[in-house]
Amino acid sequence: MDTFERLELAFARLLLLVMAGIVLGCAGTHYPHPAYPSTAASISSDVPADSDLRAIRDQYARLSRAFEAMQVDSILAIRSPEFSATPPGAPKQDAAQMRQVLDQFFITNKPPIKTWMTIRSAERLGADTIRVVVLQQASRYQDLAGKRRHVEHDVTQNETWRREGGVWKLYYVDSVRDRHRWVDGKPIDPSKPFDPKAPPYEGPAP
Repeated sequence: MDTFERLELAFARLLLLVMAGIVLGCAGTHYPHPAYPSTAASISSDVPADSDLRAIRDQYARLSRAFEAMQVDSILAIRSPEFSATPPGAPKQDAAQMRQVLDQFFITNKPPIKTWMTIRSAERLGADTIRVVVLQQASRYQDLAGKRRHVEHDVTQNETWRREGGVWKLYYVDSVRDRHRWVDGKPIDPSKPFDPKAPPYEGPAP
């Protein structure tokens, strides 16, 4: 093999390595590991924030602290007495049913529990009603497949806030979408039971 042939072979190998790197990089581009904001509650920079939206952001910050402290009463205090939610693929649930969901959350999930809420957009529906699109992110621990594991998720949803007695209360949650989940840093299919042997889930193409 002469010098030219050796150089040509080396170039071919280098090209294969580069292409392999591109393929591996693309495999995770539509399901990357979450990046968390510096604060628990924030408003996207492109969203005009008036005093009402900043007050709602402050309520999200209180919610985050209440989840971290596992204080159910503090969470309920931020919800309207008429709070309700429509989970994905399920009928609308009232305040009592959502209280049961909250209680189960703290049975299933173990501390430390961290949450982040980022307001992506806002629409005023009335003088005392604002609907926001929120990116919700969370980190906590669960006992899965015989081991305590680090579980993370993010989800986008609509949340309607209503001013009651001069205080903004969470009134309604719907349009829950774009769910992602990680267990011990590995992306998994959020629609299926956890399988520690499953390959990393790439998620649907964008």
